[in-house]
Amino acid sequence: MDMIGFWFLLSVLAIVTTFGLGTTVNMIFKRWWLSMVLYFLLVAILAVSASFRLQGAEWVLLAVGAVGSVLASLGSRVLKKRGYPLFS
Repeated sequence: MDMIGFWFLLSVLAIVTTFGLGTTVNMIFKRWWLSMVLYFLLVAILAVSASFRLQGAEWVLLAVGAVGSVLASLGSRVLKKRGYPLFS
């Protein structure tokens, strides 16, 4: 039970971190899609450098991080459409 709690908290941390960093990147460069593209590029480089020998839990953690990155991109897109000056 202790390991399940650990992986749950690590997953929440991954979502929050990728969402925060993704929103910041999108705000600085004013492109709503940039954080998502950069995250998937980073995951591809990581997978190739590890020769696709990642464990199942590592793939799940990368997928959870992708959720945070996609949420950041969608959130930035909505804020840009609504006219918030930091995203326009």
